[in-house]
Amino acid sequence: MIFINNNPHELKEQLVANPAVLSEALDFSEIKQILDLVKIKVETQGARINGVIDKQVRSCQTGWLPYDDDTAWIYGRLYDLVQYTNTSTFSFDPIDFVEPIMYCEYEKGDHYSWHIDIASQPPFSGRKLAVSVQLSASDDYRGGCLLFNT
Repeated sequence: MIFINNNPHELKEQLVANPAVLSEALDFSEIKQILDLVKIKVETQGARINGVIDKQVRSCQTGWLPYDDDTAWIYGRLYDLVQYTNTSTFSFDPIDFVEPIMYCEYEKGDHYSWHIDIASQPPFSGRKLAVSVQLSASDDYRGGCLLFNT
């Protein structure tokens, strides 16, 4: 495989393709608080890729959770989990948040086709790790598996 790296950050000698899974990293009260804040703070719309809605690629509702006094604890909590996981699993240096938190809602029949979590434009082009947080209870739906092509 040839990997052409346009990332301004130093590349480790090996690419890590296996995901890290943190079970029960957030407790139910934290998840409820996040969902309550999402109802107030996030305005969802059809998912866009490069500014265009393409339901063949991604069909769901997305919005951005702003960083403010009410949500700072969420950003801090996720930052701590990312730092812990990076230190124990990936060893990228440095790791910092450069993007707001994206909130996604998938209804029956929605999907996101296979993709790589990186983009061609800053700040997203420097992404080293992507984080997915399961906010719904697993018995609230059928299907909807998060799959990793490793």
